[in-house]
Amino acid sequence: MHSASAQIFERVIPRRDSLMLAFSRIFEDALLAAPGYEVPQVEAIFEQAVPALGVRLQTELPRGWRCRVSGSFVHGGSGRYQAQRADTAASCEIGDLLVVVEYRVLGGSSARSGLLIQAKRGGVSASEPWSDTSGKKQRALYFERPPFTWQPTWVGQERQADTRSLEPDLAFDDPYWHLLDHWPTILWWSRWRDDRGEVHAGAVFSVLSIPQPFVVPPYPGVEPRPLAAVCADLMALTGGFWFKSRKDAYDGGRDLQWSAVVWDLLGASRKREWRGRPDLTSAALLEDEEPLEAAGGGQPPLDDAKMLSDEQDSGVSVVRIIIDGGE
Repeated sequence: MHSASAQIFERVIPRRDSLMLAFSRIFEDALLAAPGYEVPQVEAIFEQAVPALGVRLQTELPRGWRCRVSGSFVHGGSGRYQAQRADTAASCEIGDLLVVVEYRVLGGSSARSGLLIQAKRGGVSASEPWSDTSGKKQRALYFERPPFTWQPTWVGQERQADTRSLEPDLAFDDPYWHLLDHWPTILWWSRWRDDRGEVHAGAVFSVLSIPQPFVVPPYPGVEPRPLAAVCADLMALTGGFWFKSRKDAYDGGRDLQWSAVVWDLLGASRKREWRGRPDLTSAALLEDEEPLEAAGGGQPPLDDAKMLSDEQDSGVSVVRIIIDGGE
């Protein structure tokens, strides 16, 4: 992980401002085209913009690297996937959008990072956007990172009866700190430490303000950062949380943490795509993702009719950014 990460850091960070501009224009166009700023409307526009985002990011990458972007979006429906806390039984939606970045470096291991976003419509406080009832529950889930189970349970891709948490399951021994003196943009890197010393980066809030949406971690007193900047940092692996391979995420001897949550959401989005999502033909898969197949073709078997209904009108939107290459 670290050898690939260091190579990506060295090559991508010099282009960070251009990457930020690419994301900024996409987000601004989506917000301006979505009257009322409701999340489903923004998602609808962002879905249409995904191919353009891929083309734009390609122009900003180092020579020899190829970028593919695909998305699976939910527009309204009965709600997002719920996380039910094991300690209090309180439940709340897990989030609105998961963005994952995977680099496949020639001659090295893959490197990945993921960002889970809870979006709030424009007009709320950019520094403390969790003032409503649901927001308070979501903030507690993101900040305290307690064990939880999925509602519905089939969102879990493996070990469905076991609890998950949003705790990072890769040690936060970032290999880049020796480079700080050379990169004054460190102030923009999208990882925050709270007063307990805990690092926050994987699950964040975003206020969909026009023309610039902002991001804050799940605790007060932090200056909001542009969502475009956070996504640019994600591209350089200095934002979001790293996540493990699919196999390692569900290792039978470990608690299920951030990596398992990411793979749960990726797998659930693939099932939803199979049920007739319009972007199925253009989907780009991570290295560990397996295409859904059924014996003799056709649809994979369903657990029950309710599962089909739930998958079609609920879930979490997912954007995959996959980059191959390197020298």
